[in-house]
Amino acid sequence: MVYIALLRGINVGGKNKIDMKLLKQTFEQVGMKDVVTYINTGNIIFSYSGISKKELSRILEEAIHNDFGLPIKVVIRSVEDVREIINAIPDNWQNDKGMTSDVMFLWDEIDDASVMANLVIKPDIDTVKYVPGAILWSVDKKNVTKSGKSRIIGSKIYKQVTVRNVNTTRKIYELMQAQNRANIEIKIISSDNWRKALDLSVHDKQMKFVASVNPPVAIALAKAYIRPGGKMVEPYGIYHQKKMVGFFNLHYTPDSTDDYWLFHFFIDKRFQRNGLGSKALNELIRHIKQNNPSCKRLCLTVHPENEAGRLFYLKFGFLEDHILTFDEPTFSIFI
Repeated sequence: MVYIALLRGINVGGKNKIDMKLLKQTFEQVGMKDVVTYINTGNIIFSYSGISKKELSRILEEAIHNDFGLPIKVVIRSVEDVREIINAIPDNWQNDKGMTSDVMFLWDEIDDASVMANLVIKPDIDTVKYVPGAILWSVDKKNVTKSGKSRIIGSKIYKQVTVRNVNTTRKIYELMQAQNRANIEIKIISSDNWRKALDLSVHDKQMKFVASVNPPVAIALAKAYIRPGGKMVEPYGIYHQKKMVGFFNLHYTPDSTDDYWLFHFFIDKRFQRNGLGSKALNELIRHIKQNNPSCKRLCLTVHPENEAGRLFYLKFGFLEDHILTFDEPTFSIFI
């Protein structure tokens, strides 16, 4: 899983000075992978799997205190969290000569829509919205001194947020996306790799969530030959570091906007719990957008008993459509 660690109040006004190269080493020494820093205000992108964001915060705050002697608060957001925030920022919001637009990342303790009631918002000047994990605030530069945003400074809420302007936030997301795609490739199944695809499998308890036969790729390849419903059916292998680690089928009607379906998506049992699922999903969506520019919505179904899968797709950004397809709940995402 790819995360951003947002540090509050470092290298500001000559206080809490931390060298980014040394900070990168601190992250690596406590096990964080693929560590990248962006500008010196405390934005560190990294990969890690297996523990909660709350535990990551605790580990990193302790490491920073040990190495630098500073009690720095660390806010953790996953690439999916940041995606939701980015999608909520209007395209015309900028941080430039005419406008100031900020993302106020919230401490978990105040991360709720009710936080808006504690803000001084001037409707004729301020545009403010809550999205899980953050408050988004934009105001014309000419009205900054009249804005209610200035009232936050020194308040209790101000001590429980860390602020990045929208330009910085968009760049952070761009870097997170790049890392999420790192070393992941999507390749069509052909005469060159079909045998490797048949070697892929999942744990026994996961089989019914992926396919009705074992190996699960067998029925997927059969569908590519038969083309149920007359749709195009393309089978793909998911590669990580040049090794096939997963699989999916893409069913679609060419040139349609919303008849695109993801089936039999899985990561081989040997490579699970390494954050490859979300990375692969990001890459396959990029692949679909590049090769099928008319596609605006991707759909899939989740087995009714697959609670882990349901939560995975919801966290990624899919929405439950509250309809059944092949007796399974349907989910979709606009891309």
